Amino acid sequence: VAYCHANLHDFAGAKEPAQKALSYAKTAGQRTQANNLISYIEEQSQGPSTLKATSGKNEAPALTRLERQSGETSQIQHMDLSHVAGVTKNFECREGAFRLRVQVGDSEMVFGMADPKDIVVRGVKDLQWSCGPLSPQNVTVFYKESSDSKLAGTISELVF
Repeated sequence: VAYCHANLHDFAGAKEPAQKALSYAKTAGQRTQANNLISYIEEQSQGPSTLKATSGKNEAPALTRLERQSGETSQIQHMDLSHVAGVTKNFECREGAFRLRVQVGDSEMVFGMADPKDIVVRGVKDLQWSCGPLSPQNVTVFYKESSDSKLAGTISELVF
């Protein structure tokens, strides 16, 4: 029921059934799915967010979240993505390539961004990063795994 309301952009109507689904969740996967839906509903109720990167030089590229347009974009796209929770560490901007370094437990993971404008950002209204070291922020990274041994994957979504 919550998914139906969310797909119809009735986020107020989606909130209660999503909370109820969470209370009935029995497995970690079910809880994750319900929490993702609740986060999505809350984010959509607040309006769009943006991701902006600045290098401190005059070459400040603007990275804007993919806007959801009247149902053209799938509401929740996590089913086929890997994800990790960690803490932001560094944002690299070089020759049109962007990489995010995230501390996950005792190790660091590096994620690429194919087209930063296509990354969905949830949990913050306006996110601005400068290239280089970042102040630590908790983040969940949803990503497509990479065959490149230097990257854990390509980011699809960031949830703060």
